[in-house]
Amino acid sequence: MDCSARRWWVLGRKSGPSVIGSAHDSPTSPSRRLPPHNFFPTGQRLRVFPFVLLSGPSPSDDATFPTPGSSSGEGSCELASRARLFKEYKEVQREKSADPDIQLICDDSNIFKWTALIKGPSETPFEGGVFQLAFSIPEQYPLLPPQVRFLTKIFHPNVHFKTGEICLDILKNAWSPAWTLQSVCRAIIALMAHPEPDSPLNCDSGNLLRSGDIRGYQSMARMYTRLAAMAKKG
Repeated sequence: MDCSARRWWVLGRKSGPSVIGSAHDSPTSPSRRLPPHNFFPTGQRLRVFPFVLLSGPSPSDDATFPTPGSSSGEGSCELASRARLFKEYKEVQREKSADPDIQLICDDSNIFKWTALIKGPSETPFEGGVFQLAFSIPEQYPLLPPQVRFLTKIFHPNVHFKTGEICLDILKNAWSPAWTLQSVCRAIIALMAHPEPDSPLNCDSGNLLRSGDIRGYQSMARMYTRLAAMAKKG
């Protein structure tokens, strides 16, 4: 599917689906159907700029949209990405109290840079900690996943201890445009509670779990949570 067609899908769809679809779903399937030609009011379409929505003349039905790789196609992808991120920004502002475990913050000067503060899940070694994430979002978002890493040190088999890189399938080959920055944060919280030691980025952590030394893993994870993710008393 070309970039321009996906652009209309992103701009036209209502709030995100409650069930995450497959990345391989066809854009014309019921969950991925493009809006009809008369989706926008007669004679108008949306032109999206950073934080501003303007109206302009409508393209004809047989208009040729730019293809990926061309300069105009790249511009269309960037505009669609900004529109999607602006929509997510408004939803985050509107639903701040809906998910108290996640706080998403957009950079004031660059909508492609976000940070998040997530609370460690309960009944895990990370409980009581607050962990900071950095989001670097490509101009092809949501066709491509954001790059996410931990800024807070964490002892976890699927997080690189030095770089904060995260080994999570939805950030790689299992990505779908139905995911949002908020749902990515939820997936990372779930990964914190349910580590996958068979694909470790932190081999020391993974080896403890694979050898069955759950107490050793939890002790190390709890220690780093107290050192790096909890407010220091006094």
